[in-house]
Amino acid sequence: MIELYYEIGSTINELIEVYHLKTSQNEIIKSFLEKLTKEFATGFSVLSLKKMKKFYQVFQRGSTLWNQLSWSRNRLIINIDNEIKRNFYLEESIKSNWSIRQLEKQINSFYYERLLSTSEIIKKK
Repeated sequence: MIELYYEIGSTINELIEVYHLKTSQNEIIKSFLEKLTKEFATGFSVLSLKKMKKFYQVFQRGSTLWNQLSWSRNRLIINIDNEIKRNFYLEESIKSNWSIRQLEKQINSFYYERLLSTSEIIKKK
């Protein structure tokens, strides 16, 4: 499913690149949603398609570790703007086998920043 979502994100991105001068991004996504709904019935929404587009954009040139995580975990990680930080959470989530709740807790408790500051303190000593 993760690879399907990545491909859907890629398709949306391509459609927006082709039609952005004639049609707004929201209209393109709504039109694509109608097409998906006709072909596959329900299960998609404008919001989910926007997340798939962002998912593709975040990982199109970067890490391929995303395919080892669930969609829920990836949805959390794509909201991290800093690529190094995002890759840290990707790798750590896989290595430590974090649940979605554990991942969310680590992100919200600034685990990456705390680890970074600890290593900076150790370097100064």
